[in-house]
This record gives sequence, C-alpha cells and structure tokens, in this order.
Amino acid sequence: MAIRPRDLKPQSQSPGPTKPEPQNSGRQSTFYSLKDPNFAWFFVSTLGQMAAVFMQMLVRGFLVFQITGSFAALGFLSLASAVPQVIFGFYGGVLADRFSKKLVTQIGQTVGFLNVLAMGLIAAFGTLEFWHLVASGVGSGLLVGMMMPARQAMVHEVVKGGRLMNAISLNTAGMNTMQIIAPAVGGVVLATWSAEGAFFVMSACYLVAIFAMSFVQGQPAAHRGDTSVKAAVADIADGIRYVRNHRELRPILNFTFLAALLGSAYMPVFPGFVADVLTSDPKFLGVLIAVSAVGALAGSLVLASLPDRRRGQLLIGSAIVLGVGLIGLSASSLVWVAIPFMIVIGIGQAGRQSIANTLLQTYSKDAYRGRVMALFMMQFAMMSIGAFIIGMLATVFSIQAAFGIVAVGLVAVGIISALKSPTLRNIE
Repeated sequence: MAIRPRDLKPQSQSPGPTKPEPQNSGRQSTFYSLKDPNFAWFFVSTLGQMAAVFMQMLVRGFLVFQITGSFAALGFLSLASAVPQVIFGFYGGVLADRFSKKLVTQIGQTVGFLNVLAMGLIAAFGTLEFWHLVASGVGSGLLVGMMMPARQAMVHEVVKGGRLMNAISLNTAGMNTMQIIAPAVGGVVLATWSAEGAFFVMSACYLVAIFAMSFVQGQPAAHRGDTSVKAAVADIADGIRYVRNHRELRPILNFTFLAALLGSAYMPVFPGFVADVLTSDPKFLGVLIAVSAVGALAGSLVLASLPDRRRGQLLIGSAIVLGVGLIGLSASSLVWVAIPFMIVIGIGQAGRQSIANTLLQTYSKDAYRGRVMALFMMQFAMMSIGAFIIGMLATVFSIQAAFGIVAVGLVAVGIISALKSPTLRNIE
C-alpha cells in the first residue's frame, strides 16, 4: 500500500526521523530571504566563492586537456580531487557540529584563496605542469571535504523557520548565476590573457567571499566536547547510524549519491567533450557552461517561490530531466545543437541539488546537521568517481557514447525510484 504524505510525519525519538520545522504552505516572494541583511551578506560570500570554484573547474580542466590531450587524464584529475573528499568529508561534518560553522567556513575560504594564488604564481613563472594541476585538485578536494559541510549547514543558522526552502533556492540561484558568469569570464581570460590571469581573478573572488563572510552573524558551537581522534571517529559512526536509521534521510541520500554518480559526472570531463566533439575554442566552452547555468538559474528561482509540497516527486523528476538533457547532449556534434540540451541539463541539476539540500536540512536534528551535510557533500566524490568511469569508457568507446551510457542509467534510476520507493516519492 502506498504511503500517504501524512504518514511521513517524522517521529520525535532519535536516531529516527525528526519533526521538521514549520514549512511554507503557499507561494511567497522569490527574493524574500534577501531582505535579511545577515542572509544577504552570506549570499554575497556565496557569489564570490562559487565564482572562484566554477572558474577553477573550467580552467583546470581545459589546461589538463591542453597539456595531455587525454580524457583519462581528466578522469584522473577528478579522481584525485575525490579521494580527499572521501577521506576528510566525514571529519568536516564533525567540525561543523563541534565548532563555529562561520569559523570553519572562513578558514576554508582562506585555504582556497592560497590554492589559486599559488597556481597563478606557478603559471606566471611558466613552470605549470600536469602534476601542479593534480596537486591543486587534491587541495580543492580537501577544501570541499573539510569546509563545505559547515558552509551548507550554516544556511539553517542564517535564516529562520519557513524561509529555508526560499533561502537554499536563492543560494543555489546565486551559485548558478556564478556558473553563468565565471566560466564565461574564465574562457575569455584564457583566450585573451593567460592562465595566470585566470587564477589571479579567482584569487580576487575568494577575497570578496572572505570579506562578505566577516559580516555574517553565525552561531557559536553548541559544544566542543572531546576533540580527540577517537571521539571524532565515534561522532562519525554516530552520524552514520543516525542517517541509516532515519526513514527520510536514508533514501534521500541514496538517491543523491546515484544521481551524482550518473548525472553530475559529465562536469569534470566536459571541457574535453567540447574540445573533442564540438569546438576547441575556450570561449565556446564558457558559453556552453553559461547556457547550462541559465537553465539552472531559472529552475532555482522557480523553486524559491514554490510551496513545500511534493518535493520528493520534484527531486525524482529533476533527475530524470537531467538524464534526458544528457542523452541529447551525448548525441550532439555542433555547438548550436548542444545549447538547448545544456539548458535542460541546468534545470534538472538545479532541481536535484536544491531540493535534496532542503529536505536534508529540514529533516535533520541540529546536533547532526553538520554530519548529514558532510554526507550530502560526498556527492562531489561520487561525481568525481563517475567522471573517472566516463574517462575510462571514453578510451574504449567514445566520449559521446560514455555520456550516453551514464545518462540512460540516470533516467533508469529515476524511473525505478518513482515506482519502487514510495517513501522518497511521497516526501513533502
């Protein structure tokens, strides 16, 4: 018998489901949360940081393919970034639950600034090699693992009650806006200036993020407790048990991991796809990523004004839309043919990310939210593993066939989840 929405009301006992905060039952102003200065500064910090992140993804991937001409090298770069995310991601969740999320975020942003500044200096001296880019990727993976759980969970501190869906959707819209602007800027800087110029622009973006975050009023850590390695391991195990025994969180995360493995894996190897199949001009690479972000921005703004209903169905549907867009992209051989499919991909990606993030934060207890978001951030490791798989498939078949294989897998996962997972399907 299908589970009805009212049957999904979480119970109060731990480690089972937690009663979510009051939800928004009707439409609201799309930009409602930006009226709060605290969230506005957080939003500006998001813009600065994500501008650097998206520009770095494009520039690093383009340079690796330019140096090596190998899809396997792109896949290896992605895998090298995934390893530290896997190793340190859980500990990043422990840091988020034990220490000030604002402090952890600020330290992470500073490390990110030093990473891209160092790459800019190396490129300026004309000594940039493949292993430098791999080392930078490893540093970025470490940064994501240690800092991003705190930054994601911090949204819950910055906004109140029923504004969470609106705030997360706006935050995602800001990320997607930077996904429009940053790759385009990165492509233009690469084409008209130099690689070091692109890395120096990223450094400036990180400085904006650090400056804006200094004005955000975060909350102090509830308690630090025992900071030993043994205690950290115990906290990690406790967080995993909490999610494993939680009726809503477990299927959401399982679906997120599969969707990231199959639906986001194209991103790290996309520069190689464009250069090999569509065009070798870096400006068009930035344009295509920007077009995808236009769709993602539109999807995020729509989600920001929607009521908190049928979110499980929206999550599954977004993944299917993403898969359909990737199937179309895999069959494209011209830039103008790929453009509409990139818009569809952006819409699906925005829905998948925003809705999963909102549901996880809604159903998590405060004491576990950092570790739950650490698990959510593990999707980036899954994306990197998927990119490695795509790179290997491309060496055996072709990059277009590799894209098509994972895209069909994503659509299949979405359909199976819609038919066989009533708990996920009926989550409000």
